[in-house]
Parts: sequence; C-alpha cells; structure tokens
Amino acid sequence: MAPSPRELVLFFHAFRLARRAQAIDRTPLPRLVDALPRLSGLPRGVAPDAALAATLRAVSRGERWFGWRGTCLVKALVLSSLLSDREGVELVIGIRKGEGATPIDGHAWVRVGDREFSLLGPAEAAGEGYVTMTSLAVSAPR
Repeated sequence: MAPSPRELVLFFHAFRLARRAQAIDRTPLPRLVDALPRLSGLPRGVAPDAALAATLRAVSRGERWFGWRGTCLVKALVLSSLLSDREGVELVIGIRKGEGATPIDGHAWVRVGDREFSLLGPAEAAGEGYVTMTSLAVSAPR
C-alpha cells in the first residue's frame, strides 16, 4: 500500500532530523537535543505511533542508502524532536550489565509522559533491564 501524503511529509521531516542527528560525534548531546526541535517547518501534533513509524523508516533508509548511524541514540533524537511540542518529552539514556567483552551496555529511548518508546523493538525499555542514568527534556520553541 502506498504511503499517504501525510506519511510522506512525516518521513521527509524524520529523514531530515536523522541527517542532522549524525552530528552526535562532534556536537554535545544537550546542544543537539536543544537544536533539533528548533528546525524550521517541523510538523506539530504528530501522533506518537506515526512519529515512531516515520523515525524507524527514515533512520533505516539513511543507514542503508548513505551509511548513516542507525543507533538507538539517533532514533531517540529524531523521535523526541518529532514529539517535542508535547508536554513531558524526555530523551533517556540508561545502562545495564553487558555481555562478554563489553562490561556495560548503553541504550537511549524516549519517554512521553508515562509511555516509553524503546526503539529496540516492541518491548518497553523498563522491561529490558536498563537503569536510567540521565534524561534530557526535549521541547519545541514556544
């Protein structure tokens, strides 16, 4: 089934955010969290599930087409920016005990009020054993 015009527009904005989020290796995270929701023309009032679908699609396309990073942090930056006009949006970073040669495993996800978007799959982040280390509030300019 072909995507609707609204889905295409949302994908375009998510793709644009994903491209900007590639700066994570040269820009401090708090600055990116502040800057991305300020990009001009971002849609407002986006349904969380639609924003999640557009985020996952855009990040995976950028990863496949251009070799971009498709990490949970990039996905969390995109999703939190798309939802930034809502109250209580946070980008959360957590850790858990790693496996094998990696003693610590990190993860980023998005919290909107009481709902968490893990970005690892259908399971919620709290059920995956991650302990919150920090969270950054994400808000669009008013």
